[in-house]
Amino acid sequence: MPARKKEGGISPAVFSFSAVYHFVYCILVSDTLFQRPLIGGAFYLTGRILLQLAAMRRPPRSEVVTKAQKIAGYLLLGLMFVLAVAVTAMEQVPLTDGRFWMLAIVALLLAVRTGVMEFLIERDVIRGADAGKVSVSGLAAEGLLALLPAFGFFFVCRPAQAWALIGGIAVGCVMDWVEFSDDRVRMLAHGRLDENELKDLSGANAYRQYQTITMCVTAATQVTMAITYAYLGLAADTVLYCMLTAFGTMILSIVLVDLTMRKNARRLRDPGNILMIGAAVWLYGVLLFIRNFSVMSLPEAYLSLGLCSFGCAVCARALSYLDRVMRKVASFTLNAEIPDVYDWNLRVRMEVSAVLGQFLALTAIVLLEIFAKGTMPDNLPELLQRFSPLMTVPAFAMVAAVLFTSLRFPMTARHIEKLDRYLHMRREGVENRALRDQLQSVIIGKSLRHYGIAILKMLLRPIYRHRVLGKENVRLDEDTSCVFICNHGELYGPIVTELYVPYPFRPWATYEITDSQMVADYLYETKFRFQKWIPAPLRKPLCDKIIGPVLAWIMREADTIPVYHGDAHQLMNTFRETVKAMEAGDNILLFPENSATSETGKFVREGVSEFFTGFTMIGQLYHRKTGKCCQFIPVYANQKSRTVRFGQSVRYDPDNKPNDEKERIVSYLREELLRMSKETGRK
Repeated sequence: MPARKKEGGISPAVFSFSAVYHFVYCILVSDTLFQRPLIGGAFYLTGRILLQLAAMRRPPRSEVVTKAQKIAGYLLLGLMFVLAVAVTAMEQVPLTDGRFWMLAIVALLLAVRTGVMEFLIERDVIRGADAGKVSVSGLAAEGLLALLPAFGFFFVCRPAQAWALIGGIAVGCVMDWVEFSDDRVRMLAHGRLDENELKDLSGANAYRQYQTITMCVTAATQVTMAITYAYLGLAADTVLYCMLTAFGTMILSIVLVDLTMRKNARRLRDPGNILMIGAAVWLYGVLLFIRNFSVMSLPEAYLSLGLCSFGCAVCARALSYLDRVMRKVASFTLNAEIPDVYDWNLRVRMEVSAVLGQFLALTAIVLLEIFAKGTMPDNLPELLQRFSPLMTVPAFAMVAAVLFTSLRFPMTARHIEKLDRYLHMRREGVENRALRDQLQSVIIGKSLRHYGIAILKMLLRPIYRHRVLGKENVRLDEDTSCVFICNHGELYGPIVTELYVPYPFRPWATYEITDSQMVADYLYETKFRFQKWIPAPLRKPLCDKIIGPVLAWIMREADTIPVYHGDAHQLMNTFRETVKAMEAGDNILLFPENSATSETGKFVREGVSEFFTGFTMIGQLYHRKTGKCCQFIPVYANQKSRTVRFGQSVRYDPDNKPNDEKERIVSYLREELLRMSKETGRK
């Protein structure tokens, strides 16, 4: 069997940064040779699309590409050919001009060089060659295909121009070799592709969303970089200066992103959030480019380019991390080790997206010139003058698509941790059905991320500014869930714990406020009917139209477990759902105070009322189901000192009699909460 690659995420080669570089280089060569910038870009893309389609006809790509993708590829090739012919005709370049044929040779050789390198890499890996060994054939092909156009420049250009163009080729060779060397290490060897596996994998919602994000990022990279680099290249003094700047900006952005992500690895565990941050920075760079276009100076243009490059690098690195997560998703979905179909299916989609992005960039420039003036510009100053910001519409649309698709990615850092836990347990031969079912609802089902609670926390934290004390008392077990017990304090306890308890949990809440049909009536009868400061005619409509729907939405976002008081059968459902959630690794937060025991019949604002005692059954049922003993951790939200304090926990003891254990746990927790209620804000 061929050696498998070292796992390390998506290869930068499939994002085709070097393809962007070559595209812009051909535009600049075209401008240098006879002041017709767009012909070179059209030639390069035509050759690249042709070679890409040819690559899809050979294994293993041919086993992954769908019929629809093949038809789309041929259609795209036809459009590109028509576009290239149209550009050449509009430019009115005589076919007898040697510079024209020199440009065609350079553009096609650059495209061929990329295709040849990809072919040699795939051949070596399929044959099981050592991934760390330098490919002699690859080096020879790279050198030969770079030298051929280099000699030709001296026949059609002045020596100074020829050396500048050769310098641009040298920079491109370095970029090619960096990308493809890394690609050689990462690429999987070809194996037998199972159509059923591919179908099952494509049925997973998380995988589909990931593929969509990857395709949008790849296409947006080509569109954005092609337009911004083309603008800077045409405005720069020399080709070599532009190419070095482009290369340096890309590398610097990637290095900065890597350093940032390594330094903040613990805070940046959620790849979905990282994607959103990168897409937002990227989109701002595009907007800055559009906004300042008519009066843009080179420093502003480089700032826009830097923001776009940095945002693109953030997205690429986040996708590289997500690639490792998706391998685990594939293993979970197929209940097997990662098949080769995963890599090749994703790779082909990204390659098609890259070519599509480049095609959109060139099409936008050409069509806008045609419809704006009816003719192509005759010189560089005119092209810069007519470089309308509307050309950035495709870039803006694609980057906006990256942001939108990132928002729809369903998996959070918590889900990724649970997936790791489940796969580890499966390898050990342990089956956790509750965890599997929960992961299936996120990975397979059509679920979305819940941003409502996160946004609400951002808005409310400045209002409810608190300190968190006693975290040294919390020692969570790695494989055992816990139950947080907190005072109610009217609405104060639920709000503050949601904002400041720094551990994931699912809260208990009375079923009336989790039911969208009942919540308005419940709020009116228990709260708003007695609020004298609200005019009587407005109290019921306020509950029905505003407060009720908002609270029901919050309960859904918080993944609340409904509690049914007074109905033994429904209450058992509460305990079953709670234990199932704990089996899946979720902690629980509940408020056991009985407001009826207070003097006013309401929840006390200071201190602690008597407890309902039935919640202790959680420990008994959880132990019966899993054999594990959960701990109950007291939490006191002190409105006076504006603190959230954790106390010493108590662990369920299965050796005690159930009633004795219930009394012991309830007594300890209430005494601990009363003790903490008398504490001020002292640490």
